Amino acid sequence: MKTKLITIGVFACLSAQVQAQNQQAVTGTSPESVLSKFEAMYQVRDRMEKNGYTLHRCGIQPIRQSASSHIPHSQVQCVYSKPGPLPVDESELAYWHLNVLYGVESGLYQSGDEFTNYYQSRVFTHEPEHLLASGPHYYRERARLQSLGMTVGECYLQQIYYFSNPTEKAYLSHVATCPVNGAEGSFSGNIQIDIDYNVDNMAYSEKQVTFGAI
Repeated sequence: MKTKLITIGVFACLSAQVQAQNQQAVTGTSPESVLSKFEAMYQVRDRMEKNGYTLHRCGIQPIRQSASSHIPHSQVQCVYSKPGPLPVDESELAYWHLNVLYGVESGLYQSGDEFTNYYQSRVFTHEPEHLLASGPHYYRERARLQSLGMTVGECYLQQIYYFSNPTEKAYLSHVATCPVNGAEGSFSGNIQIDIDYNVDNMAYSEKQVTFGAI
């Protein structure tokens, strides 16, 4: 199976690419304003959420400086995930892209091609802390609590030590604890992420994600 290294060390396989067709262009004074208007006009985040995806983050990457209005000036990338039923199951990652063009004559930025790359795999990372930025089950639980008006604080990562080396192919290596406060600001509990180390591919994965309310 061919694998691709994605951003912070997540291994996954490209399963599909979806290209949007015949959309009205959106203009703005900056790539950020184009993104904001485009998302509002085409309800990108709502559409992804209805399909079961949770937003992780968005970023804008410069591509090149060019006098041609047909060559993208920059590209927006937003990362979404849809977790499998259990952490040991495959999840889906969606990398949504929007090319942004620059009009030399108008001095305005304009939306270009929109497309989404879909990956399907268990999510493995090179470092345990990277799962706090990419773990699909953690992000789903985080989003669920935030939708209830709660806030999730900075996570504390703790390594698990053993008297002798584990013999299992996958074993618990770290536990992350993330404090959760209620809408009124009082402490409500913790999200706990149990993290496995996988010997065969020397990478980390979600073992279990739970919320413990007090």
